[in-house]
Amino acid sequence: MSESRRVSLRVMLDRDTFQTLDRATDAANVSRESIAADLIRGALTGSAGQPTPTAPRPTGEALTRAV
Repeated sequence: MSESRRVSLRVMLDRDTFQTLDRATDAANVSRESIAADLIRGALTGSAGQPTPTAPRPTGEALTRAV
């Protein structure tokens, strides 16, 4: 079983990126924090855009279509 830890991360986004993320989260009905966590987890594990087994979420492709 893998160990989980809660961390705090501050990310600066340009206005266009923030607005795109904001529209995607509204369309997918998920929080920005949830998407950010999935993207970070994916970047670290090589599975970006894949839902986690314990908390299914839309994939990156679904979010792109939603925007």
